[in-house]
Amino acid sequence: SSLVAFRRCVHALSYHLIFAATADLRESQQQVSTPLAQIKASKMSDAVVLIPVLRSGIGMHEPAQNIFPAAPTIFAGMARDEATAIPHWYYDLKQLEFLNQGSGAVFLIPAPMLATGGSAIETVKRVKSIYPRGSIKMISMIAAPEGVKALAQCYPEVAITVAAVDDHLNSSKYIVPGLGDAGDRQFGTL
Repeated sequence: SSLVAFRRCVHALSYHLIFAATADLRESQQQVSTPLAQIKASKMSDAVVLIPVLRSGIGMHEPAQNIFPAAPTIFAGMARDEATAIPHWYYDLKQLEFLNQGSGAVFLIPAPMLATGGSAIETVKRVKSIYPRGSIKMISMIAAPEGVKALAQCYPEVAITVAAVDDHLNSSKYIVPGLGDAGDRQFGTL
């Protein structure tokens, strides 16, 4: 079915995007004992935190967890008002006190679509208000030029990784040609 095929594509593409987005994470060296000798091995020194944007980001969450199994997950619950295309919070980010305002942390925000940039901007704004010392990476499958531009103008320090930038947003603020509603397509709620 197209539902199953879409989920599989989101899952498979997410691995590639997450690897590309995190290729620059910092590493440190540590001593490791093998059965035959001591060696120096690389260990990731950045603390990764996953922030999937609900609900469409759920499909990208499992691949992110598989790559970073020890990473905590805090969800960003955002809903787009279909009349205005303005995002509204319905589930706020959890504050994780052990993150020390995000010092040494990299926050990965997986969301399949970066259309207007509204949800991404709101999520980044909230992450920065709770964890001002962390760095942030936006990871999307497909984007509109308008969304990339809006996020980059508001937060130029946020790294944006996308598989493709489509042509434009239509008058309803949907990406053209786009994928349709990524949440509906993943969860069969068309």
